[in-house]
Amino acid sequence: MDFPLIAAIATPAGTGGIAIIRLSGEGSWALTEKIFQAKEPFSLKTAAGFRLHYGHIVDGGKVYDEVLLALMKENQSYTREEMAEIQCHGGFLAARRVLELLLAHGAKLAQPGEFTKRAFFNGRIDLSQAEAVIETIKAMDEKDLDFSLTRLKGDKGRSFLKIRDDLVALIAETEAVIDFPEDGLDDTVADTIQRRVKSLIEEMEGEIRKAEEGKIYRQGIATAILGKTNVGKSSLMNALLSEERAIVTDIPGTTRDVIEDTVLLSGIPLKIKDTAGIRETEDPIEKIGVDKTREAMDKADLILFVTDRDDGFDAEEREIMAAFGGKKVIVVCNKSDVVRYDQDKMKAAAAPYPVVFLSAKEKQNLDTLGETVQALFMAGEISQNSDEWVGNLRHKEAFLRAKSHLQEVLQSQEERMPLDFQVIDLRAALEILGEIDGVTISMEIIDRIFSEFCIGK
Repeated sequence: MDFPLIAAIATPAGTGGIAIIRLSGEGSWALTEKIFQAKEPFSLKTAAGFRLHYGHIVDGGKVYDEVLLALMKENQSYTREEMAEIQCHGGFLAARRVLELLLAHGAKLAQPGEFTKRAFFNGRIDLSQAEAVIETIKAMDEKDLDFSLTRLKGDKGRSFLKIRDDLVALIAETEAVIDFPEDGLDDTVADTIQRRVKSLIEEMEGEIRKAEEGKIYRQGIATAILGKTNVGKSSLMNALLSEERAIVTDIPGTTRDVIEDTVLLSGIPLKIKDTAGIRETEDPIEKIGVDKTREAMDKADLILFVTDRDDGFDAEEREIMAAFGGKKVIVVCNKSDVVRYDQDKMKAAAAPYPVVFLSAKEKQNLDTLGETVQALFMAGEISQNSDEWVGNLRHKEAFLRAKSHLQEVLQSQEERMPLDFQVIDLRAALEILGEIDGVTISMEIIDRIFSEFCIGK
């Protein structure tokens, strides 16, 4: 494709040591030659790529900034186009002045993600790798970063490619039976197709589960800390954060609003909301806090229900628990450093919810809480130290749609439909899997993916 010359600031706005302006497209070097004055002159015609040149940006006798210029040759750059990067001083003005000068000389301002989009269109990366670029930037924790970097490298762990290759082989063999029935049509053909399709479905289900676990690492678990007043909800919040984020006193109703933060517990990000105690109150401000608590409970994926009773739950607590519905809940028996819990009785009273006994004040047994969260949300599809391929939500949806077509193949077999009908669904599943790396995908989806990028990437 022929793309216009584009330019953009690739570093965040604000005070900093340096700012980088990127150019990509035919004419990048020629444009920089017009405005770059090197301390040691060199010829762009013989210049080597991946070299830094020191000098100044100058136009009409005016010095715009002292810079370093990096030149990258076609097919050896991020976009596989001729590229140049200008490293100037950071701050709000220097980079913008240089960018405006480049635009005045004919470059167009890049759209969000346009550099990476060109890398995709020019065949340097596939669509899954392109998504991994923005996911690497937005990674919430070390595990999330590892997922993104594995996909970005693209040289291992690409398990969906094996599924697609196996599906291609099955289609080829099935079509061969259709075209040349005398060479392979016997009583075992249907059994063979059924066995291989079921195997493919199992593999897809594994990828779907990994994508679901990956979503937890990427987005975190929406967590609400609930309980009566003065049971230690804010102390638990502070213990998890290892800082005094919430006010802790012996006065009931101290927390009047929902306090939010993110914590990493046993490697899993929790987006925690410390809520006001749920109780009847005439205080209008506290009542607003209670209303917000109920709202946080409705939106939570996980509820940490805190109590300090040693012999079961009182009527007020049971009323709160009755509103949990089908949510995942961990009962946190707090203040275990001073409360002598009848653990068997508390576990029986909390059933079917798991119970953790801890002391938020003394930060005791928080690791057990983390292990309990893992047991509730993680099925063990993703090994802790592997560099396996883990898809995102778009990939999960593709696997789900492809799986649906394979299930249609099994249904066709039960109804004794001809192989031609089964091949239709096999090919539909194959086309959907091609959406994962962009082999088969619409421009609408491509534009939607890259619209999430920042300008300059």
